Amino acid sequence: MCLTRPAEVLEVDGATAWVEWQGKTVAVDVSLVWPVAPGELLLVHAGLALEKIARDDAADLAALLAAWEAGGAPAAPEPGATGERKSDA
Repeated sequence: MCLTRPAEVLEVDGATAWVEWQGKTVAVDVSLVWPVAPGELLLVHAGLALEKIARDDAADLAALLAAWEAGGAPAAPEPGATGERKSDA
């Protein structure tokens, strides 16, 4: 299984950004999410930035991944916490 993880943009050079990703500085292609600026967070997989992500969403994702990697079952998010519609019922 492959998982995408948040990365913080450190520097941008055209369609390439240098990001802090899992404790390493790596170059990623940002052409799908361009423009990007230092300090922004991106979801990165296989050297490609797939999406920009808000800091609070990145923190939620990090907590879910940490719980999953520890073998625990993370708590389900509250309705609306991940952007889905709340039921009118």
